[in-house]
Amino acid sequence: MMSQLAPSDPLPAFAPPKTAPPGNDGSWEFKTTPDPDPDTLDPTWDKANGYKTLKQVYKSRPGGHDGRSTVPMLWDSNNKEVVCNESYDIIELFNSGLNQLAHNPGLDLSPPSLKPKIEEWNSIVNNGVYR
Repeated sequence: MMSQLAPSDPLPAFAPPKTAPPGNDGSWEFKTTPDPDPDTLDPTWDKANGYKTLKQVYKSRPGGHDGRSTVPMLWDSNNKEVVCNESYDIIELFNSGLNQLAHNPGLDLSPPSLKPKIEEWNSIVNNGVYR
């Protein structure tokens, strides 16, 4: 959703994987051909690195990485490093520091009047997901 609302090309380097079980090795897979169903959110090909899975992207970091490969993930393709993999923080980054790159820079996804409610919901969702 963030990639459609805020950043312009070339950010992000790839779209989020669709809501489906990961591939056979437990890694999120990129597709070369989109799903013909317009209501299905599919990942695009990894335009930044050319990899087939998110696990390969994480392993390409300096020093590698053999742990979990989680989404969402904001990737620095120049330094081959994960910038952030926390959804709330990624939204805040795009909403503030990267807003000038947005298709709709006037769109405020975290208005001050809603900030307390957003933080409340974030704590509920993240506590439920990471337990």
